[in-house]
Amino acid sequence: MNGACEYTAAVTALANTLAERMTDDELVLLSAALTQLRDTLTTIALHKKLRKNLNKPPHHCPRDSGKAEIKTKTVSSGNQGNSGDDT
Repeated sequence: MNGACEYTAAVTALANTLAERMTDDELVLLSAALTQLRDTLTTIALHKKLRKNLNKPPHHCPRDSGKAEIKTKTVSSGNQGNSGDDT
């Protein structure tokens, strides 16, 4: 891809493909995750640039800080002891 037109067309095609195959909730979650990724990458890039401009060596995070622990919770379709009375 040489130009901005090809790049934006490819991104649009990807978005359309995802939209056809994912539920609205899945799209919202993916959008939120990608927004967070964008914001984090922007912060990291700015931090690196500022440190470079100040002639400071790069700072590396502790070894385990980049690892995310994913926990899953199983939810049954039962009533879970709820009487249905929310008062």
